[in-house]
Amino acid sequence: FPSHDSVMAHELQHLIAYNYDTSEEVWMSEALAEVAMLVNGYFTDTGWVASYAADPSVPLVTNTASGNYGAYLLWGMYLYEQIGPGFMRVLEEEQRDGISGLETALKDVDLNTAFQDLFLNWAVANVVQDRQYDSHNGYRFSQDLPAMMPEALLSPVYGSVTAELEAFGVQYRDWE
Repeated sequence: FPSHDSVMAHELQHLIAYNYDTSEEVWMSEALAEVAMLVNGYFTDTGWVASYAADPSVPLVTNTASGNYGAYLLWGMYLYEQIGPGFMRVLEEEQRDGISGLETALKDVDLNTAFQDLFLNWAVANVVQDRQYDSHNGYRFSQDLPAMMPEALLSPVYGSVTAELEAFGVQYRDWE
C-alpha cells in the first residue's frame, strides 16, 4: 500500500522534527514532511499537486491549515533538489521558524540567498518545468507534474489587468 507507506514517512518526519523544533510554521513543517515521502520513493500526493497547479494563487507561506499540500510538496522538492539533502537536515535543526529559519539555514550552508529570490526561482520552475537550459527551472521528474494553470487574459494592447493576490501566492498570466 504505497499510500499507507507514504503517510508513515510523512508522519515519521514530523515526529523526528519535533525533537529539534516544536514551533516550526505549518508551511515549512509540511514541506519537509512531503520531502520525506519523496525521498522514500513515494510520489503519492499527485492530487494535491494538481489542485495547486489549478490554483497557484493559494499562498505558500501560511501558519494555518488553509495551505495546499501540493505547494508544500513542490517547495520541499525544490529545496531538496536545488540545495541538497544536507541542507534539509540543517533546515530541520534550525530553531528559528519560517522564512527567518530558512534564511539562517541558507547562511549556515554558505548560501547567501534571500527567501524572496528562492521563492521567485521556485515560481519560475513551477511554470517552466524544463531543466534543459537551467537546472533551476524545473524538477528532475517534471514530466510527472501538471502544468500550472494560467489565467486567460487579453493582450496588454487591449487594456490593463489588475488583480489581487495573497502574499506568497502566484498567478501565471497567459498573454494571447
